[in-house]
Amino acid sequence: TEVKNTALITANATDQGNGGKVIVWADERTQYKGIIEAKGGVDAGNGGFAEVSGKNNLDFQGGVDLKGDKKGTLLLDPTDITISGDPVAVAGPNLFRVDDLETLSITSDITLAADNTITLELQTASLDLVNDSFLTLTTTNSDISTASAGAITTTGSAEVFLDSGGDIIIDHALALTTHIARFLADSGTISITYAITASNVFTMISDDINIATSV
Repeated sequence: TEVKNTALITANATDQGNGGKVIVWADERTQYKGIIEAKGGVDAGNGGFAEVSGKNNLDFQGGVDLKGDKKGTLLLDPTDITISGDPVAVAGPNLFRVDDLETLSITSDITLAADNTITLELQTASLDLVNDSFLTLTTTNSDISTASAGAITTTGSAEVFLDSGGDIIIDHALALTTHIARFLADSGTISITYAITASNVFTMISDDINIATSV
């Protein structure tokens, strides 16, 4: 599936009401460079829902606007995900730049969902989400892990939620500045072998939690 940079897909409410639902999907590869709008009504209404998915590869380089009384949720879900803090990184298949995610957070809560792995390659950068945006990282079959040190920050009452179908492996320094941080590994291990700092509430749920450093 290809959505070109001239494409505008809208599911906006008018005066009152919630934004609609937009799904862009492919069995193999999606290249997305357009704009999706699913905004709440001008007078009242919540933002809608948008999913952009390539089952194997997702090249996401477009924009989404889910503004409303309460922001809507953007779901991005390829097979594997890398979040890169490299300032010279180029967005491409299954790679999401910190700067681009920060821009998306202006108008959307963000869920990044992978069948297999999610890797945080922040390279000491900070992923700074704005406007009380929630961030959810979830995997179905494998791990969420760090490949370099970095930070994630949110504002207001927002949350950072890591939900792994495998393990959660924090083996590089990670600073979480958020109202609530939650780690869930129902069928795997939460392993923290490098310093992790979290403000406010930090919860970990797993049958096997290994902490070999300060939290």
